[in-house]
Amino acid sequence: MTIGHKFCYHVCVSTLRVFERKVLRRIYGPTKEKDGTWRIKSNEELNRLTGNKNIINYIKAQRLAWFGHVHRMPDNSMV
Repeated sequence: MTIGHKFCYHVCVSTLRVFERKVLRRIYGPTKEKDGTWRIKSNEELNRLTGNKNIINYIKAQRLAWFGHVHRMPDNSMV
């Protein structure tokens, strides 16, 4: 893995995590405080609500499952 590839990977992962949190904040909505004010949910609150599951781990698991599927296929079959 080259330095450029590693940098691009980290930028893509970071961008995807930011997008995921943005979508989750939209889905779960703001939190109403006791004084009546509204605020957006923190990253910790989003992690608690989703059980610390994130899109990056899901994508990695799906890629690994696909690799296992392809690896078990006979050599003469098309993917």
